[in-house]
Amino acid sequence: MAAESAAPTIDELGEYVVHHLMDGQRWSPFPGVHLEVPRFMLLNVGALQMGTSFHVLMLFFAVALIALCFIVFYKKDATKAPRGLTNALEYLVVFVRNEVCLKTMGEHWGRKFTPYMLTLFFFIFFLNYMSLVPIFGTAMANVNITGSLALLTLAIMLIGGLAVNGVVGFFKIFLPPNVPKPILPLLFVIEIANVPIRIFALTIRLFANMFGGHMVIGILIGLIIAFGGWGMLTFPLILFVYVLEVLVAFLQAYIFTMLSAVFITGMLHPEH
Repeated sequence: MAAESAAPTIDELGEYVVHHLMDGQRWSPFPGVHLEVPRFMLLNVGALQMGTSFHVLMLFFAVALIALCFIVFYKKDATKAPRGLTNALEYLVVFVRNEVCLKTMGEHWGRKFTPYMLTLFFFIFFLNYMSLVPIFGTAMANVNITGSLALLTLAIMLIGGLAVNGVVGFFKIFLPPNVPKPILPLLFVIEIANVPIRIFALTIRLFANMFGGHMVIGILIGLIIAFGGWGMLTFPLILFVYVLEVLVAFLQAYIFTMLSAVFITGMLHPEH
């Protein structure tokens, strides 16, 4: 009888964890509570179609939160030192500009690409931390979203590399210097193949870290519900994993932005 009465609760938790990680047309802010996401097309060009869904809704929430933080809550006063949220936002902006853009891309390209890198960093940063709040979903556990961000970096790599180096100079990037001529064609092919491999790694790294961490937390909570008092023994582990996810949320935003800067710099200025 106890198992039968506990089964629906476990089922509800399982469904909640799945909806927290997976995309769909329903938003489940709490176990057993389901809200339908209105369906309408955002983009419909031939085979390229994009409509609203649970994770797309999370993207809109993230954009709204970023706008609120930087437009409404950000208070700049030249006569006083920044405090609170303003100080935290300024610290992150300076960190990305100095430690990611300028150090990785150099003074010239670093300053030009600071706006893009800041947009990329804060978008991932807000989505990652939103996912730690139970009512929101883990949009970065959607490989379509992480892949789209990686494709933006790829587009900048290719277009920027061609614009800065020209067609001939662009393909010279894939020819390592001081290499014996007999193996140069093989290395050229390897270097060309390395570009999509980097983008794939960029996609999967962010997706896997966010998906795996939240799945582990959901499973551990399920053990508490399934085993009652004995399951509470896993609570310290849940707390540890959650704190770890707080760190991972920042690290993954930083790593994605840093690697994007490294990959773009390799195309714009390969000698750097």
